Parts: sequence; C-alpha cells; structure tokens
Amino acid sequence: MVLYGPREINGFRDAYKWLVEVTREHIRNGYSVKDIVRLNLIPPDLQNHPEIFLSYLAAREHVIARIGYHMVWIWQEDASGQEPGGLDNLTSDEYGRLLQV
Repeated sequence: MVLYGPREINGFRDAYKWLVEVTREHIRNGYSVKDIVRLNLIPPDLQNHPEIFLSYLAAREHVIARIGYHMVWIWQEDASGQEPGGLDNLTSDEYGRLLQV
C-alpha cells in the first residue's frame, strides 16, 4: 500500500485543505492544539477516498500542531495568549476541572 502516491494526492490535498480550515476556525474560537487533536477531525469527503485514510491519519496531528504553532506559537494555550500552557498534557477543559473544588 502506498501512503503518498500520485493517484492519492488529489484526495489527500482536499482532506488537508479541509483540516487546515477547520483547525484555524477552532483556534480562532479559543481551542488549544491538544483540544483540537482530541476532536479526531475527519473530513466528510474522506469516505469517497478510502485509499488515503491512513495517509491522512499519519500526518493529521502534525498538521494541527504546525497550524497551532504558526497561529499562537508553541508556548500559548489559546488564541488570546492569556494562558501559557507550555508543553504539558492538560487541555483547557482538564485544567478547569482541576480548579473546581
């Protein structure tokens, strides 16, 4: 099985175009990169291209992380830049639950 071949490139490009748009929208709405990764984003048209499913999954988290890095930098947790989360494993929701007593 070929992950990135010439036949798969059109469907792959469309899937990642969708992923980039959706990721940017989520970041503008205040989601952290970790929150977006946990949404398990899969484009609706991917069912028409089963040959690229593994290719899409292989690079999805990296693409989300790179978009987040470019939009809010690696040290900021959300688009406002008010919560420096660093490289921990807590999402904004998990951090909020820790603060509830």
